[in-house]
Amino acid sequence: MSTRREERLARTRASLEGLSLGDAFGEYFFGPQDMVVLRIGERMLLKPPWHYTDDTQMALSIVSILRKSGAGILTWVSALTATPGSSLISSAK
Repeated sequence: MSTRREERLARTRASLEGLSLGDAFGEYFFGPQDMVVLRIGERMLLKPPWHYTDDTQMALSIVSILRKSGAGILTWVSALTATPGSSLISSAK
């Protein structure tokens, strides 16, 4: 039987996989309008590998900090919203 922590980590991994896939897929639709319209109209997909952007890298960084600090996301959000001007780093300590 898995622990709550293992379950949370599994859900976190699944969320990050979905985020990175959507991020990489969406990146394909940036560019000149005529190319984007053509890609959509032709239902064209970019050949692998698909590369994620800084959006995914930021999510990976946040998860890494939360795991190292032992803070849960709710703890972090509560601390961040309770203290105007606070940052992820100060909230995770």
